[in-house]
Amino acid sequence: MANIRKNLYGEFVIDGALTQDDIGFINRLDKETNICFNNTKGISSDMLKQITNDKLTFRVIGGLDPSKRKYDEPEYQRRTFHSKDELI
Repeated sequence: MANIRKNLYGEFVIDGALTQDDIGFINRLDKETNICFNNTKGISSDMLKQITNDKLTFRVIGGLDPSKRKYDEPEYQRRTFHSKDELI
């Protein structure tokens, strides 16, 4: 099971490989939510296709250091968010 936690911005941050339980949790979220993957390891296109919740926006944090000022700018943040189809 992946480690799923909420950050200070109210986004769900996922670290680790997704399981069926994780996908079920994501599909049950009932309001517009940002899902942030720490990286894409253990996340396949087939798993992402199982996410049916259309209220979600996704981003991959990867090697970005959120403490660096440029990554906290609203313009940069908007460019890092993707729909599920874009992420696949």
